[in-house]
Amino acid sequence: MRRSAATIYIVGSSLINKDLGKQMKLINDATGQIIEMDRARQRIRRCQKRVHTWANILDPYIKDETKNIMVMVTLTYANGEDWRPGHIKAFMAIARKQLGDKLIGYAWVAELQKREAVHYHVLLVMKKGVMLPKPDQAGWWVMGSTRIEKAKTPFYIVTYTGKEHQKNGHFPKGLRMFAIWISSKVTTELERWLLRLSAIPAWLKAKIFDTGVLGVNARRNYGGGWMFDGKLYKSPWRIMHFQ
Repeated sequence: MRRSAATIYIVGSSLINKDLGKQMKLINDATGQIIEMDRARQRIRRCQKRVHTWANILDPYIKDETKNIMVMVTLTYANGEDWRPGHIKAFMAIARKQLGDKLIGYAWVAELQKREAVHYHVLLVMKKGVMLPKPDQAGWWVMGSTRIEKAKTPFYIVTYTGKEHQKNGHFPKGLRMFAIWISSKVTTELERWLLRLSAIPAWLKAKIFDTGVLGVNARRNYGGGWMFDGKLYKSPWRIMHFQ
């Protein structure tokens, strides 16, 4: 852990301050390996990894079209400058309340258009027979228009993170890029553990599998590092340079 003029930051966690810039050069103190990291693209890769894991776990349920359906909802703003970080959270709160136990899982991704206006793609997995109202007409989304379309694969939502303007654009401060959720009623403990495992750094995941201890959650340690199975693990990566 080091201190810059702006803040304290920890390599390998989400606590790196945005004031450090977009490009960083890291060194692995254990191996001497040096890598350059684009933080914006790293954020997108994390989104892709998490949503892919979510899709893999839900895929068997989605394929059973006799019981479940999947729809893609697009939420747009009438005025892009009206965006606020709490809008998507409010929409999902209404959707979860209205759909109740008929909602099996969801994933949403924020997409940045070429003009750098934000809109959202929300993938909903629901029990068959649910009639989803058009969110703007039902009052679930009052910021602009919405579109509903049937989705064929849960992996399609990941494509929205791969566009070049998505990688190089400037997201507004405070924007959360994605969220995923699966009902505990349709997943096993192992599946829920694998979903949580997709959120941790690759170096830590490798160490966890080396221990052979499965099903135990890793947690960030106050002051740096991660606690797993009663032991503290610290990232081997250290920032050499940033710009």
